Amino acid sequence: MRSRWLWSLSLAAAVAGWSPRAARANPCLDAIQAPAPDRGQLEACLPSRPTVIVAGGASVTLPGGWSAFGAVDAPLPAHLWASGRVRWLGDGTGLVDAMIGLRLGGHYGTAMVWWTDHQIDATTTLDLGKASVVRTDWVLAAGAKAVFDGGADLGKTFQVGIQRHAASGFGTHKRIELYGVLRGSRIGATAVWHNAIPPIPWLVFGMEAGFVPYRTSGDMASDEQAIYWGLIDLGVSHEVGGGR
Repeated sequence: MRSRWLWSLSLAAAVAGWSPRAARANPCLDAIQAPAPDRGQLEACLPSRPTVIVAGGASVTLPGGWSAFGAVDAPLPAHLWASGRVRWLGDGTGLVDAMIGLRLGGHYGTAMVWWTDHQIDATTTLDLGKASVVRTDWVLAAGAKAVFDGGADLGKTFQVGIQRHAASGFGTHKRIELYGVLRGSRIGATAVWHNAIPPIPWLVFGMEAGFVPYRTSGDMASDEQAIYWGLIDLGVSHEVGGGR
């Protein structure tokens, strides 16, 4: 009889301990369902500040060829933001960016996350999306760009521009960047759009285009060159959470 009671109590305790966890398997439910979610509920779904965001992958170079890329972003104290970029073009040219930025502002809270449209008929489109916790960061960034093409062009090419980073409780990340590039009196520009959408939140699809002036390893005026590229990227993105 005693062992039966002990077995019954153990089973009841196991059911009582399992049920809340099963009902809250998605940590975002508390934030989504609350009329006014508190900070703790929001942070449980998506940190208000990541520790670091990393991305990497391969690219198709237009009109033909290949490329590879890597990116890292790390928020710093005092609203600062550090960014690093590496791009290897299949023609043997490498690009390395080192930037520091100032976070200008952003948004943090619950919102609808839209990721696709469903065509109902010729005139009606249904937006498909779900509520989640979202975060956006606007960053004014500036830094140096190094070009490697048989030699190293260092300390002469600079860039300044704007970054927009977005994340959701689904694990998705979006990165949009636009820079003006300057090397002496010569100008260039780069633009980046990377997006990850459900149902595979870590998969990143994007595009990048750029025009960057630089000098090769020679000493003649004719050694002034420029890199042009247009890319379609496919890779992965991962965020390590933190907190403000």
